[in-house]
Amino acid sequence: MGKDMIRQDELKVLASLGTAIWADSDLSEQNVLDTITAASLCGLSPEKTLEKACRGLLERARGQSVFTAWIQNPSLFNRIFYRLSPGERFVLTAVHVGRWPYDRLGRILDKSRDEVQEVLWQARMAMDEGNPYPAGPAILGSNCPEYQPRMPWTQRFLDNEDIQGKYRFFLTQHLLACPSCAGAMARCRALYYRVNQEIVKNMGVVPEYGNSLKKVLEQSPLHQYSTSLSLGESLEIFFRKPDVRFVFMIFLGLVLFLIIRLAAFTTSV
Repeated sequence: MGKDMIRQDELKVLASLGTAIWADSDLSEQNVLDTITAASLCGLSPEKTLEKACRGLLERARGQSVFTAWIQNPSLFNRIFYRLSPGERFVLTAVHVGRWPYDRLGRILDKSRDEVQEVLWQARMAMDEGNPYPAGPAILGSNCPEYQPRMPWTQRFLDNEDIQGKYRFFLTQHLLACPSCAGAMARCRALYYRVNQEIVKNMGVVPEYGNSLKKVLEQSPLHQYSTSLSLGESLEIFFRKPDVRFVFMIFLGLVLFLIIRLAAFTTSV
């Protein structure tokens, strides 16, 4: 069962994502519990179950504006994190708290990798309002990596995204030799850590219910993703819950009552 369950650290990130979208703790807990429980009943792998739950959270948040969070808690007006849209808060929390890769975010948001990078950069820009703009290299030499202002390579480098092996070694060596690119990296790094500090301040503490999400899934009658369970085993798990047994007994009693009435009617005829 253990290998088929979503990891505890991933469930904690999910709880933080819920808090990022809904400032109200009760509303966040209810929405996260509802979406992860529903997703767990779809018979998917742990990773796909988690992604489906995230899409459920974003679907519930669709149409909400930044004013929703302020109405729930007026004190959030002075916190720049909650001035962003729910989707922007989701992306920033997923990357800075969960260290989730662009590919996963792309699947959740139904966006390409380039689009994910643009959303992330725009969210960081909005988060860093009032600070100097992290401009790109002042001069581009023939060996300088291509710099795209809406999705700069400096962001990917700091997110440790698709910059590995020989290419990362090249960039590291290039930064040592190119003052222009090194300056762009320094400005982006300053932005990155300002944003990270603000997010940690808002989302650094995992909601209390985040520690109990695994137990909630374990108690779900269909929490196992394995298809090796027989029909009898599946029914046994399903009928372990007292409320399920109670509803079933009421249904069974109603069926017996109808059978008796039908038999009495047939006899009288």
